[in-house]
Parts: sequence; C-alpha cells; structure tokens
Amino acid sequence: MKKTITAILIISVLIIVTACNEQVDEDLIIEEFNNIIDVKQAGFNDVLAFMRENIGDLSEEKASLMLLKFEDYHKDYISIIEDCFFIDTIQRHFQQEYNNGQVDINNPEIIKDKLIKALVVETIKCGYKVAEAEAQFFPIIDYSFYQEFSTYAEADIEEYFRIMKTESDQLALKDAAPVISWDEVINRALVIEEFLLKYQESEKAETMGELYERYKVLTFFGSPNSPIFDQNQGVLKDKVKKAYQQAVNTANESEYINLLKDFNNILKKTNYRLSIEVDEYRNSII
Repeated sequence: MKKTITAILIISVLIIVTACNEQVDEDLIIEEFNNIIDVKQAGFNDVLAFMRENIGDLSEEKASLMLLKFEDYHKDYISIIEDCFFIDTIQRHFQQEYNNGQVDINNPEIIKDKLIKALVVETIKCGYKVAEAEAQFFPIIDYSFYQEFSTYAEADIEEYFRIMKTESDQLALKDAAPVISWDEVINRALVIEEFLLKYQESEKAETMGELYERYKVLTFFGSPNSPIFDQNQGVLKDKVKKAYQQAVNTANESEYINLLKDFNNILKKTNYRLSIEVDEYRNSII
C-alpha cells in the first residue's frame, strides 16, 4: 500500500514537472520563432517548417501569437514575389497565357508557358495566388493557406482567418467594380459586424472594423465604376433594390440592418431616386 502511494506521488510530481516544462517550452518556441524571423531572417520555407512543426504544441493563445506573427511576415514577404511579377516580359507572358480570362491562371496544370507555370507554382507554394486587374497580374495572400493552422488558434483569430479566406477566395472588387452579388455584399458586412460585436477586444478588431467600413461604403454608395444609382436616370439599380429588400425583410436585427432599413424607407419616399435627403443620409452614416 505504501509503495503504491509513493508511486502515485512520484507520477503526480512528474506530471506537474512535465506541465511546467511544457509551459517553458511554449515560451521558448515563440521566442525562437520570433528570432528566426526578426534576427536570423530565415527564408520562407524555414519559417513555414518551424511553424508547421511547433504550432500544434502551443496553447490557443500562443498559437494565435505565432499565426499573427507569420501573417505579418507573410505580408512583408510578398514584396519578394512581386519583384518577379512586375517585369514587362513576365506581364506580357501572363497576358498571353491568361487569354482574357479563358485560362485559370492559378491552375499550373493547364498553364502551357513554362516561365509562367514555374512562377505560379512558386507563388502558390508560398501561400499566395495570382490576381488580375486592369490587365496587370500580381500576387495576393491566399488565406486558404491558413486553414492548416487556424484551428490551433483562439476563436476570434480562427474566425478572422475564415473571413479573410472568403475575401481572398473571391475578391469583392475588380477594376473598381463589384464582382460579387449585392446579396453577398450584404452578407459579408453582416458576418464582419457579428465578429466586431462578438470579439470587441480581439487583436484583429481594428482590421475587421476597417473592412466593415469598406463594405458599408460599397452597400450605400457602390464603387467608382459601379455606383448603386443608375448614372443616367438617378434610380436605384434593380439588383441593389432587391438585395436591400431581401435583407431588411429576412435578416436579424443589427446596427447594419437598421441603417439599411432607414435608408430603404427614405428611398421609398423618393420612389428609389437619388435625392438630397438620400445623399445626406448615406453620407451621415459613413
């Protein structure tokens, strides 16, 4: 009996010591990760390999720190990839391969040009994707790259990366005009609004707040190349009107929906025409 109790005590002590060591190791892991980025200035593959090897051993809090540190690094590293894109010869090759949108430029399997194929492969390998606007090709962060790691993070950071994945999967604007439906514009605004309400103290609250404001501008003004009112007749476009009415009739109450309801009520008075009152209201809420 005495030996059994002693054994239990020894095991308990070992568990406590192990737990303490793991806590110390967590801090060391984060310190080393910061070091290889800031001091050693390691290459992308080394930074990624370190994160891939260690993030699973961290608490959600520390995993979030690691992932956000990597995102900052990722945003800086894109300049190295950009240097490979912004060369006249490369741009010409991209234009020929892209064939006015007939070819999925992010699918290396169907790219015939060996130079472009190699560049696209490397771009994807580094967690980016190729975007095109106004006949220019450039890399952007592909936030689906973060799916492998975001489940280790805290809830707000995981949700942040989920929202950013939606943004990178389908950009809201191209050539200063919306390329998503107006229903999707409203839905994205609501998702971001929910994030801001749920995670007010999040490290990413400010970033999400800025994105939310951009969607408010898009909702109530449209974009430079696609305003919500017909430029000839000054009438709210039908597809925008339908999206507004669908949202105010079906969506749950929220600040954004209340703004949309008020705006829709003012529009009813003018038969959905742009007026001084309409313009004053939308300017007052942005």
